[in-house]
Amino acid sequence: MDDNEQKSGWITWLLGGLSAAFLAGGLFYWNQNRSLTQLHNRSRARADSLQSATWKLESDTRSLNNQLALARTDQTALQQQLEDATTRQNRLEMSRRALAGRSAEWARSSRQLNERLSRLTTTRDSLTNQLTAMSDKIGWLTDSNTVLTNRTSQLDETIATLTNQALMMAPRTALTGDRFRVDAEKANRKETAKAKKVKTLTLSLTVSPELGLQGRQDVFVSLTHESSATVIPPRRTITVNLADVNKVIPVHSEQSVDFGAGDHRISFGIEPQQSLKPGRYRAAVYTKTHYLGSVEFQLRDSFWFF
Repeated sequence: MDDNEQKSGWITWLLGGLSAAFLAGGLFYWNQNRSLTQLHNRSRARADSLQSATWKLESDTRSLNNQLALARTDQTALQQQLEDATTRQNRLEMSRRALAGRSAEWARSSRQLNERLSRLTTTRDSLTNQLTAMSDKIGWLTDSNTVLTNRTSQLDETIATLTNQALMMAPRTALTGDRFRVDAEKANRKETAKAKKVKTLTLSLTVSPELGLQGRQDVFVSLTHESSATVIPPRRTITVNLADVNKVIPVHSEQSVDFGAGDHRISFGIEPQQSLKPGRYRAAVYTKTHYLGSVEFQLRDSFWFF
């Protein structure tokens, strides 16, 4: 019986120890499982956080790439703007240098004008003094005017007599051309005396053999207004070598003429490129060495739309 009791007590202690061991192992396992679960939850939460951070970084990366592309585009545009600005700056620098040159030229011109003004002022003072002196002579000239008027009448009669004698000694046809004629025509070829209607001027004259012109020569027409101005732009200007003077004339029409025996009737056509002014005109005819004469004609103004 004692052996049974001892065995029974030993078993009881063994079962108790095992139970305690199982209990301790269970507690340890539960504690470890709880720790692992917490660690797993923390790891999962961290993984989720890292995943979110990754997505955010990817989004930020895409945004930065877009911004970088835009920045590169802006850089290219800014580079082009910089090149354009440099080009404009170079042009402005060239303009500045040109203006500086002009400014220097204007400064020189200003000095020259000041010097000229000073000379003109001196001339004006001199002319003023001369005018004062001449004023003193006005009374004497007035008294002399009556005597000169009487003598002028006598000289006019003498000149008329001498002119008639000269015409008898040297006829006009022996000195210049003769039978001048000027025809002014409108666009429809009808004659007109209105300046703004003239589209064609036809000048004709007869050259007598008494002038002594030989062979083929160029003949020129020069047209001027009573104001001594050139009425229309000339084709060119030439110098004619006359007996007593070399003269520069504007040429409005010309042709080559073969001067042989007998009279030569020459005709010139002039087509103004702009409207003529009313007034008195003079058409003079020359060769390189002779003055062949001139003719005057009148063109009147138009009224309203006529």
